[in-house]
Amino acid sequence: MPEHDSLTGDLDAVLFDLDGVLIDSEPLHEEAKRRVFDHFGIVVPETVYDRFKGRTDAEVLAYAAEHHADGRVSTQDLIERKREEFWRLLDGLAPIDGAEAFVEAAAARYRIGLCTSASRHTRELAFDPLGWEEHFEAFVTAEDVTCSKPDPEPYRLVAEKLGVAPERCLVVEDSLSGVRSARAAGCRVAALTTSMPEDALREAGAHAAAESFGELAERLGWEEASSAGA
Repeated sequence: MPEHDSLTGDLDAVLFDLDGVLIDSEPLHEEAKRRVFDHFGIVVPETVYDRFKGRTDAEVLAYAAEHHADGRVSTQDLIERKREEFWRLLDGLAPIDGAEAFVEAAAARYRIGLCTSASRHTRELAFDPLGWEEHFEAFVTAEDVTCSKPDPEPYRLVAEKLGVAPERCLVVEDSLSGVRSARAAGCRVAALTTSMPEDALREAGAHAAAESFGELAERLGWEEASSAGA
C-alpha cells in the first residue's frame, strides 16, 4: 500500500500541533528559559538542556527549581516568569517554512483542528496573527484539558470537537510527547523533524516522518503544497 494511502485512507481531519509545527517557536522558548535562569541567578549546565530536549518546559523548569535554585524559587515562579519572557519575544516569531501552503492543502481536503499544550493567550498571540484561523474549526489549549500531552486527552478532545473519530485523524507533530499523545488517542501521526530526530519520533510511534512540509506534502500526494518549504 502506498504510504499516502495508509496515512490518508478514510481520513476525515488533519490535526496540527502549534510550537515547532506551524510556528518556529522553539528558539524563542529556549531564549525565554535562559532569560528566566539569568533573572533568578540560576546556573543550569548545558547537559541539562540536552537531557530534556523534547520534554516539556514544565519538566525542565521543575528540575531546575529542585536541583539548581537552592530553594530560592519554586517551579511555579519559573513557569510564570518563562511565560512572560516568551510573550515578550513573540514579535520575532515566524511560521515554519511551507506551513501555510500545507494548511491550505489540508483544509481543501479535510476538516482542520489545532491541539497545543500552550495557553489560550499564547495561542492568540502566536497563532492568530498568522491569519490562518479561517481554516481551523476546532482548537484545544492547555485550559481545555485536565491532562496534557503525552496523555491522549488533548487529541481525543479536538477530535470530539470536530465530531470525528480519532482513528480518522492525521496528526502533524514534532515532539515525542505529542506523538505519544496522538498515538494513545488512536490517531495516525506524521512527524516533522524540526525538533527531534526521525529515529526518536518513530520510536515514540510516528507512522511517518519528514524533514519539511514540502516533503510531507509530496508523500501525501498534495502537489500544490509539495514545493513549499521543501
